[in-house]
Amino acid sequence: MEENLNKRKYISEDEGAGKAAPVIEIISSLFLVLVIIWFLFESLKINIPDNNFLTAPSLLPIIFSISILVMLLLILKNGVKSLNIKNKVSAIKSVTYIKKLISPIILFIYIFLLTNFTFSYDLNIYILSLNIGPFLFFTFIFTTLLLFIYWKAKIINCIITSLVWSILLSLSFTNFFNIPLPGS
Repeated sequence: MEENLNKRKYISEDEGAGKAAPVIEIISSLFLVLVIIWFLFESLKINIPDNNFLTAPSLLPIIFSISILVMLLLILKNGVKSLNIKNKVSAIKSVTYIKKLISPIILFIYIFLLTNFTFSYDLNIYILSLNIGPFLFFTFIFTTLLLFIYWKAKIINCIITSLVWSILLSLSFTNFFNIPLPGS
């Protein structure tokens, strides 16, 4: 996939960088076309005083909307024309989607469990109070899982990192910020 992306040099955010990638042109122009069409319809709703169209308060927004719409349609046409669909389809087929699809599922399950389970045990360590509840428990489990998937480190390193992070997060929320944790 990187070979396909490196064949063309698309650089963005710099005014002298050249053209944007065709996919970016298509997505951004479609989004902006929808916004401009909404803006145009809202401009047409404005009442015209004295039935004189030339003094209508919506005249400038209508002219603006039409001119921007024409420019966006030209950008959209250019993006569709320069998009090489055959290479894109083969590049998409070569990417593994398991990581990208499993992360939202993991986060959904994490949020679901945090909102539906309640238990709490306060462990006092010197002057600090560690709340052992759903937040600490599920954050440890799901952070370990995500670290193991993306970090590609040994499971013991993921467990240690996740445990330290979860405990520090729980301690800071409850002791320093006085924010109650979910489920406690």
